[in-house]
Amino acid sequence: MAKIKLKGKHIIILGTVILICALTAYFAAPHFIYAKAKNLESSAEHEAASAYYDVLYSYFPYAKNTKKALYYTAHRSLSGELPGYVYIFSESRGMSGGMIRDKGVKESIKKLETLRSRFPESQFAVHALRELGKAYYILGDYDTAVKYLNDSIKESKIQFSESTVLLAKIYMERSKYHNALELLNNAVENNPGMYPLRIMELKGEVLTALGQWEKAREIFKELPQKAAAIYNKEIKEQDAAAMNVAEWEEISQRHLRILSAAQKNNDEKGSITGKVTLENKGLAGAHVYLIDNAVNKDYYTGMTRGMPEAVTGLQGEFTFENLLPGDYTLGAAVPVRDIQGYTLQQPLNKMKVGPGEVVQAKINFAPTIKLNSMRSTEIKDEEIKFKWEEVKGAASYDLFLGPVSRDESGKITASYTTTLRSGIKDNHLTFNIQEEINKSSNFKRISYSNGKASPESILGLLHSEGEYTWGVKAYDSEGNLLTGSTGYGLYAQKKDLPIFKISSGKLTRGDRLVLQKEYQKAAEAYEEQIKDNPLNTHSLLMLARLYQYGEHGNSKPEKAAVYYERLLEIEDTPEVREALAGVYYKSGKSQKALDMYRSLKGTSLESWHTHYQMAKIKFEVGYPQEALSILDEVVSMENGKYARSFPVVVSLLINNPEKALNFASQVDGGDNYLHLLKEYQDRGYSISPETEKVILAGDYESAVKKLTSEQHDLFIKALLKYSVSPFYPGSELDNIKVEIKQGLLKDLLQKLV
Repeated sequence: MAKIKLKGKHIIILGTVILICALTAYFAAPHFIYAKAKNLESSAEHEAASAYYDVLYSYFPYAKNTKKALYYTAHRSLSGELPGYVYIFSESRGMSGGMIRDKGVKESIKKLETLRSRFPESQFAVHALRELGKAYYILGDYDTAVKYLNDSIKESKIQFSESTVLLAKIYMERSKYHNALELLNNAVENNPGMYPLRIMELKGEVLTALGQWEKAREIFKELPQKAAAIYNKEIKEQDAAAMNVAEWEEISQRHLRILSAAQKNNDEKGSITGKVTLENKGLAGAHVYLIDNAVNKDYYTGMTRGMPEAVTGLQGEFTFENLLPGDYTLGAAVPVRDIQGYTLQQPLNKMKVGPGEVVQAKINFAPTIKLNSMRSTEIKDEEIKFKWEEVKGAASYDLFLGPVSRDESGKITASYTTTLRSGIKDNHLTFNIQEEINKSSNFKRISYSNGKASPESILGLLHSEGEYTWGVKAYDSEGNLLTGSTGYGLYAQKKDLPIFKISSGKLTRGDRLVLQKEYQKAAEAYEEQIKDNPLNTHSLLMLARLYQYGEHGNSKPEKAAVYYERLLEIEDTPEVREALAGVYYKSGKSQKALDMYRSLKGTSLESWHTHYQMAKIKFEVGYPQEALSILDEVVSMENGKYARSFPVVVSLLINNPEKALNFASQVDGGDNYLHLLKEYQDRGYSISPETEKVILAGDYESAVKKLTSEQHDLFIKALLKYSVSPFYPGSELDNIKVEIKQGLLKDLLQKLV
């Protein structure tokens, strides 16, 4: 082997080259690491991006991109209105931002302070002031939060408005309304920044709280005009601009209705006072929201802007005062870190406040039920055994379960559950897998993703080789919920879900293709099985469902009906009849659908919904009075209240507001618009005799031609569109809504349809 001899100068040159390469790599590395992190972030792989950012500020503390890494990771951890909170309302709940604990907030504070000390001249150091204010607000250190937010307002033009909004919110939560007013006056006059409308709205809310109602009214009246001036200038697309302006018109109207209510006689006013508790011990720092069912529009979880809000004190106490007599509902936003391992004990139901009445409310979180089996199990036996700890005072339990979804890496991305058994008396349950799979083939929950129905929508809730989560709820002897097994921490920690997998190996080729969402190939496979065995009921049912539900917006009810009819010849069951009625209805075979629904009378599937569908068909084919007669039966049946607004709408269409009021007092959600119906009746709104006659005769197309562009006629036209959708293009109802001006008719229409 030849030997290589290096002279001293060669060693020096080589060392210099290596050093230059190393330095080049060192100085270039931050750029590549930062670019990699940004790419991961754009793909929503935030955890992986954070790992790269961590490397950047740990090993390259003074690199150019390190200041960005420090800011972005801290900012993301604090994103959302109340990051790390669970919003809980009467019919919904959800997370805001990601899971966040005090430790995570303190880590963000450390990063932001490091940023300010290492890069004091950087613009990111100025941006950090607002983030520090928000971090201390989340921790409940309001004085420090106020300090940083004031500094941000003085130093940052970019974050002036965001800091102003948050600081005003803090002042309002602490009842420092004069401080909030001074702050907002300064912002409105000198620098409204990116949120001029929100700052105006907050000023109106502060003036309302201070009892300066006329000044508040002027601001709320000005909001739509201000919004139009801003959006018509900034947004080129007219439809988009109009949509934004309409939203602010709605916000304006809501505040004006609240103001009108606030100015009524003080002697009538009552209050709601209560506590948020954890195992009956006060929980401080929870946000409680008040929904006035008479004036609030529909809301969704987390959308709390404009709602009266209280933050609980040291003992979990909160109060809402000066409330007019009426129906109210509470909502809450609570940190996950406080209620992980707990569940809400009772739903947040409506409360009635009478004149001068003080209503007591309690929002209590109880410890979740511990599951003693099926935490992470593969089931290969014929039976599944569920077991859980007993709950003191429990008279019965419900067991619920549902499928989970995973991404390509195996991470759980989604799950949902449905009640499988109710009224269980013991703290355990055993069932036969195959029997349960057969029962679940009639599962009725249909969901879509990327235009295709979920496999469970076709196969049923349970199937061989499926993966599921489960849990239980406990009730006392009067049916009141005591607790459940699902804690709110699971909103952020899906890895903690109890999981079991069925591995019986009994799937057909068609079933496997359904699981892969290869629905065309699955249909071909089932057809092959039917050729071999024309009495194969499973394949017939799967084909019927594939054509009924397989693709969103591209269902083939006529083809589905063929397979349901064949199935009915083999197995005449109420489930098949009900499904066949549905596809007949969808394919326009109204009389066949009606006959099939009638055939369900006296069976296990006869319900309010069966009769409701018959009423809908009767109305659509031109027999409104017969439809109304059936709807009278519907609302008197068990769960008939879920007919909701349809009976009310039919009553209005046949010019019978008195009947509409009667229905509204019985159906679900009717109390939200009962006052509007009364005002509608008091104003004497009426359909012209000529149009009424045509509607009663079931000639809806002629009725539409008779209706003019007058506001009440537009209202009736919209109700007809809602009730007889096959006669009109899908966008027409939205177009009519736009033509109706703000006021009683628009408000009532929004509530009804």
